[in-house]
Amino acid sequence: MSRGEMKSKKWLVWILLVSVFFLGGCASAPQTGTPSSATQAEEQKTSTPVSPTTQPGQTPGKEALTAKEAVALAEVEAKKALGEEADVVTIHGEQEGTTADGKATNWDILFANPEGKTLYVTIESGGITQTRSTHSDAILTEASGGKWIDSVQAAQVAQANGGSSFKHTVANPSVNYFLGELAEIAWSGDKKAGVIGEEDLRPAWRVSYDNQVHFYVDAISGEFIAKGSYENKP
Repeated sequence: MSRGEMKSKKWLVWILLVSVFFLGGCASAPQTGTPSSATQAEEQKTSTPVSPTTQPGQTPGKEALTAKEAVALAEVEAKKALGEEADVVTIHGEQEGTTADGKATNWDILFANPEGKTLYVTIESGGITQTRSTHSDAILTEASGGKWIDSVQAAQVAQANGGSSFKHTVANPSVNYFLGELAEIAWSGDKKAGVIGEEDLRPAWRVSYDNQVHFYVDAISGEFIAKGSYENKP
């Protein structure tokens, strides 16, 4: 083999070695650039936050309570301010919407003690938002110590006696619950129309739909008393 041929052969081997080295380095280098569609999908799957679900009929951020649940919260403050003998005078609950299950997000509860000192407690969305003293009132003596039925039972009686067929037509429907002496919590037009006696002071619930119709329920026995209407003019 001539000297020129040997030189050419060396150059050919050198070129082959360089090519192998270059190709091997490219194969082992980390991949850069745009990931595949499968990789993008996987990244989206793991980084997308899961949204909390809201059950039908629930309002996010608002906790609805029964009257007894609300009183259990409020009476802690009432007994601090008025003593252990503090008890309920009146209760008012309001629930926005058409749900009539006896629960409400807003409750106003008036407590009093035997000396006539009072405390008014407001509960909104499961927590106490305000307490203040107000005028003197007597407790619901016949229903003292929580002997009154809960708002859930009162709502069921109202539903069974016409409430279930009521059609809400106003822009902002609501259901209200009132506990107190019957003649004191009754709609004045119902008293004038003779639906409720002016001197009937037994503990009672008034369940009102859109303040258009009123269902009165005995707060101790749970018996239905009467149905009133806003159309009964005072």
